[in-house]
Amino acid sequence: MLATGSRDSTAKIWNLENGKIIKTIKGYTANVSTVVFSSDNKKLAIGSFDKTTQVWNLKDGKTSISFERRDTAVLSLAFSLDGKMLASGFINGIANVRDLASGQVVYTLKGHTGDINSVAFSPNGKKLATGSWDKTTKIWTLETSEVAPTIKGYSNAFSSIAFSPDGKNLAIGSEAQAVTIWSLENEKTTFST
Repeated sequence: MLATGSRDSTAKIWNLENGKIIKTIKGYTANVSTVVFSSDNKKLAIGSFDKTTQVWNLKDGKTSISFERRDTAVLSLAFSLDGKMLASGFINGIANVRDLASGQVVYTLKGHTGDINSVAFSPNGKKLATGSWDKTTKIWTLETSEVAPTIKGYSNAFSSIAFSPDGKNLAIGSEAQAVTIWSLENEKTTFST
């Protein structure tokens, strides 16, 4: 399966074998800005410029949880590896982490001065990386909501981030069409294109 979000205010789930649409999800009043599957492929989270986020149960095709921010649009989403938490990055430079069982925000992370384009959980779920238009990537320790480190010094915004499977490195993609690998152990760049 593949999920896509569109400026036509819909999300679509596609069958990759035959290229056909399995389901079109409607009901948003603005662009669908982000879509992400849980690691077990049982849930799909959808975020929109209409300031809403919905988590769909793919087995029954129904919304399992829905929430709205009154002040800012959703740009990026990520499930924790165990599927119990959902991180959101917003246009106002704030990220939060929500417990999906209770629906409550358990962490609010403030520190960026630009849109948060990408969020990623470490494999153990203890850290969250956020990439922003402010040309920084921050790595947050969730239990304390502290940043260590802030990766900066780049001339372009960061558009995508992902932890390595062992959680020791962070891949960072920028608007300059460059990729950087950051070592969390050594707190330095180990590779850059």
